[in-house]
Amino acid sequence: MFVDILGKTRVKIALHVQAGKGASPRFLAEEYLEHGYDAIALTESWQYTPEGELSGIKVLSGCEYSVGGLGESEEAYHILGIGMTSDPEIPVAWQNMKKTARAKAKEIVGMIKKRNGLAILAYPAHNGNSAEELLDLEGFDGIEIFNSEVEYGVTSDGHAGGLCDRLSAFGVSPVLIASNGVNCYEDEDYICSIMVEATDMESTHILRAIRQGRFYATEGPQIHIERRGADRVRVICSPALKIEFFSDMGQTPGKIMVGENLIEADYVIKEGEKFVRAEVTDENGLRALSNTVRFDDIYR
Repeated sequence: MFVDILGKTRVKIALHVQAGKGASPRFLAEEYLEHGYDAIALTESWQYTPEGELSGIKVLSGCEYSVGGLGESEEAYHILGIGMTSDPEIPVAWQNMKKTARAKAKEIVGMIKKRNGLAILAYPAHNGNSAEELLDLEGFDGIEIFNSEVEYGVTSDGHAGGLCDRLSAFGVSPVLIASNGVNCYEDEDYICSIMVEATDMESTHILRAIRQGRFYATEGPQIHIERRGADRVRVICSPALKIEFFSDMGQTPGKIMVGENLIEADYVIKEGEKFVRAEVTDENGLRALSNTVRFDDIYR
C-alpha cells in the first residue's frame, strides 16, 4: 500500500498474470511481490485459480478464456474473469463448440458474472476487436486499455485507447485496466498495474473499488482525474512532460499540454461532448491512463 499525491491510500494490483514460458505461480508471486505489488490475479488459460495467498502476496481469483481467431476472418476474444466467488466451470471443449466466437464470448461473460466476477476484455487492439463487436457482447465490466507484453514484446498494438473512446462514444464506458499480460517474455519489467483506492486488502472492498473505477492504470506515473462542475475536468499528476485529454470530438484545441514538470491541467468540454479521459507521459516515456468521466445527460 502507498499514499498517493492526493493523500489517498492505494494498493498496486496486476489483474492479468500468467506463467508464460513455464514459470511457476510461486515464482510469479515472488517476482510481483519483489516489484512492489500488493495483489495479483492468476489468470491461467482455461484454468480457474481461487482466491488466496501465495508467497506473501494477495491472490484474487482469476482465469482467462480465449475463443476464435482460428481463421483469417474469424473474430477473436480473450476474456479475463476476476474475483469470482466460485469456478465458472467453463470446459476447454467450449473452444470446439459449433458456435461463433462472439456467441461463445457472450456466454463466457455471462458465466463469469453469475459467479460475481468482473469480465474484462484483454488484448482488444491486438485481436482487432471493433467497438461494434464488443457492444454486442453486452455486460462486460472492463477492457484492457494497455498491455505491455503486446506493446513491447509482440506487435506494438497493446494500446487500445481509440477503441475505448469509440465505446464511450456509443455510451458504454467500461473500467480501463493496464497489465503486463503473459509474463516471463524477454525484457519483462513488471511495470504495468492498476492503483486501486483501498485502505485494506479485503477482496470485496478492492473489487468494489475496481467496479466503480476508483483506480488509475499506469506504467509508473500517477494520474488523478476529477470532474469539476458541469463542464470541466481537472487532471493532477506526478511530474510529466505531456498531459493529453481524449473525447468524442477528436483533437480539438486545449487537449494537449507539453512542458517540463507538468503537475495539473484543466479541460473545459465543448458543446455536445459526452466524455473525457486523460493520459500523462513522464520524462522516461512511461504512461498513466485515467478512467472515463462522462458528461452526457444520462450520467449527470
